[in-house]
Amino acid sequence: MLCQCHASFANKMASLESEWREGEWEIIGEGGTKGDIKGFLSAINVWIYRPHVINKRVSCAVVSSLAAAPGEEQRVRLERELVAKSSNHDNGKDIVLIDEIGHIVTFIPSPAHFSYKFQYVPDVGGVNVKLGGDTCGKIILLVTASGTDCGVVHPKRVWLQSVLLPKICQWAESPLTTPTSNNEVISMKRYTSLYKELKEKYGPPLIKVWPETTDPYKFVYEDIAIATYLLVLWEEERGSAGSSRLQSFVDLGCGNGVLVYILSAEGHQGKGIDVRARRIWELLQPTATLEVAALIPSGSTRFSEFDWLIGNHSDELTPWIPVMASRSSATTKFFVLPCCTFDFDKKYSRSSCHKSQYRCYVDYIKEVSFAMGFNVMEDTMRIPSSKRICVIGQSRHYSPKDESSVERRRQEFIQSRCTKPSHTPDPPLSDGCHDDKWCDTFKPRPSIEPIRNCSTIDRSIQEDIVTMVTDAILKQTPGECIRLRDGREWNRGGSLSVSEAAATVGPVRLSLLKRECGGLNTLLRNHCQIFHVHKGSIQLRDWSKGGTEPLGPAASRKSRLWKESQSDRLYNTKLCWFHSSHPQGCPLREDECSYAHGKEELKERPLGSYRHECFEK
Repeated sequence: MLCQCHASFANKMASLESEWREGEWEIIGEGGTKGDIKGFLSAINVWIYRPHVINKRVSCAVVSSLAAAPGEEQRVRLERELVAKSSNHDNGKDIVLIDEIGHIVTFIPSPAHFSYKFQYVPDVGGVNVKLGGDTCGKIILLVTASGTDCGVVHPKRVWLQSVLLPKICQWAESPLTTPTSNNEVISMKRYTSLYKELKEKYGPPLIKVWPETTDPYKFVYEDIAIATYLLVLWEEERGSAGSSRLQSFVDLGCGNGVLVYILSAEGHQGKGIDVRARRIWELLQPTATLEVAALIPSGSTRFSEFDWLIGNHSDELTPWIPVMASRSSATTKFFVLPCCTFDFDKKYSRSSCHKSQYRCYVDYIKEVSFAMGFNVMEDTMRIPSSKRICVIGQSRHYSPKDESSVERRRQEFIQSRCTKPSHTPDPPLSDGCHDDKWCDTFKPRPSIEPIRNCSTIDRSIQEDIVTMVTDAILKQTPGECIRLRDGREWNRGGSLSVSEAAATVGPVRLSLLKRECGGLNTLLRNHCQIFHVHKGSIQLRDWSKGGTEPLGPAASRKSRLWKESQSDRLYNTKLCWFHSSHPQGCPLREDECSYAHGKEELKERPLGSYRHECFEK
């Protein structure tokens, strides 16, 4: 029966392909290119196998080969499913015909897989891309009109003309190169489906009650993406092993605990450990088991009762997690997402200047993992972060009977990387499982985070520096004089470079700032009500065009809305510097300014932004 259905589908598609080939094609665009046939086919392969790099509605493509039609063995036939990124769009399928001899690649929508729940109605049907000439020339884009839906397979004509065609021409000349593809270890189709489900399930409730000062749209959705990745990885692991038991885990350096919360809520037994608690922890418990502890790699930091060790931006613990996993049990596995570069007992120093610091560090973590006995996998995750390469140790490359010799190599590797005190000899090698400490010079993160953002500098010194810099800006000629809506003239002054501002402040005050991360630049950015610091230029902030602080262009729409809501919540909880200190006062009226014009208008700053009862666990 299955063979009959497949044969029926193949016959229908063969008939459909014949209709498309014999139909009328309309040229809708041409593009010049210096690329040859090889470059053209390479560019087409990007569009076939990695459409998400150009079509932002697509998450991934699932491509399978089809048997060649009788008499057309020279033509490659592929079936492609485009998985939609958003639940507002349907997946789509098309047939891809690659004629390498005729240099023609045709995309034909497959009507058998259309969904009518969320329809996207295009104004084109099949897409035909052809290379003119044998080695270089122009790429021609042709379409045939069609009234059928094709989901996210083919967008509008204008997109094909203005976006796809130029990219095909560009990639034909200069191939698109990226280090690795996204989510190669797991099924991208399953990942996309589960991510959409978890995003709707956990995203809005967590953002609604977010008590931290960080942007919830970044951190919540990043942790949802990481949780989705792990859940799919573990789902596939259970499928390969023929097991239904959900894996257990421990998240070392768990931070805000959101990842632990989601994995636990999805049925996996586990816990998170960090050196200090976060405000959101009390909202995530008891669903998430979260513990405060300073982890020191030793015989007591083996986690044999857990299947997986997780390190999500685990900082100084990152290189130790493969070690802990290898010594916990013969079946313990690990997942790390490296961020800050740490060696076993110090900051990591790269050995190659031909690679980035981050790339060198990922390679080093892979080296550590292999030395600990793991077969190492690397994958690039789809998360809103520049540090998104994960390292996975899911199996061992040695036999259990070789455990003692592998442990000796582990110990030798760790000793070679740890700092050796000059007055002590190398410690004797051991089995590594019962030692009090695996590295005498390891320093855990302090439980109280040191404040190094200039906020602890004496208030009078900060005010002196602000006054000196603003006076210098106002004296700059020519300065910018702004005509306000109420008819007043308001002097914004000119601009200073950071070096000019430093000269104005003087060496004595600068020496006080040198103890702080960022120094003068950090202090001025902290006073964002007063200063606008951009690309080394310092100006007074211009509030005359509105009563809300401008946000950077890189902020997402939802992040911007969240920051604006925070600004509304803090309305009139600080005094307006311009009202009290600028020669012409504040450029805004009292009812327009977000800051209080006088102490009598000051409001008490709210202590929190959440209520326990509004979080549904």
